[in-house]
Amino acid sequence: NIHEMVTAVCFSPDGKKALIGSYKGKCRFYSVEGNQFEYITQMDVKNTRGKNSRGKKITGLQYMPGVDRFLLVTSNDSRIRMYDGFTLCCKYKGHRNANSQIASGFSPGGGFVACGSEDGCVCIWSTINTFIPSVNPFYTGYRSDKNASFETFMAHDDIVTSAVFAPLQNDPATTKRVAKSIGIAPPTKAAEALVKPNLKRLGLGKSKADQEREEAQRAGETAMRAAAAVGQIIVTSGFSGEIRIFENVGLPIWL
Repeated sequence: NIHEMVTAVCFSPDGKKALIGSYKGKCRFYSVEGNQFEYITQMDVKNTRGKNSRGKKITGLQYMPGVDRFLLVTSNDSRIRMYDGFTLCCKYKGHRNANSQIASGFSPGGGFVACGSEDGCVCIWSTINTFIPSVNPFYTGYRSDKNASFETFMAHDDIVTSAVFAPLQNDPATTKRVAKSIGIAPPTKAAEALVKPNLKRLGLGKSKADQEREEAQRAGETAMRAAAAVGQIIVTSGFSGEIRIFENVGLPIWL
């Protein structure tokens, strides 16, 4: 019993820990054994000074997919905090969350964080720089413990109460099952040979240098698309009950 309102809960990826967030910005950790919860420790989610030093309501808790070290905590001081264990490693800001029950979330691979906002926008931060130590913030101006660099887009005319990444669908078995369900037969080996002929067997193969150049180009394009979240889908919900789906279809085009 934490003697105050519970506003957020979650389990660790392995299911061995349970987390509880409270109205006054306290986060409690419990170990789980069967149906028994044993108290581990408590963490105060707040600033060390200023108007938010008293702690605000925790509105969301989520672990990075497949990793039980990095924890994402959303609170009503318009901040998202990432913890490495029990140590604060980064604060994300840019959205507005002063009174609403808005929770942030990771992308399927953990490379991005998305969160709704009270101004109708969705904000997206990259987590890559979170794990890169700063050299000297006095000279570089970069601090790994604070991230105010984000992308945003207008999603609703009212409060965006939820913004979640859709899971990636790269499973070949799923693709075959969907194709079969809608009546599409898989291509035969002869058809595949016509579409993708064996150039080496025909004596038309490319040189090793050309192949390495093309592979490097494809690797670079893949890395750029991953860094820009190309292909990612975000599902949002508004305060009025409307659900919208957004897809990042490509890289920005310079005008």
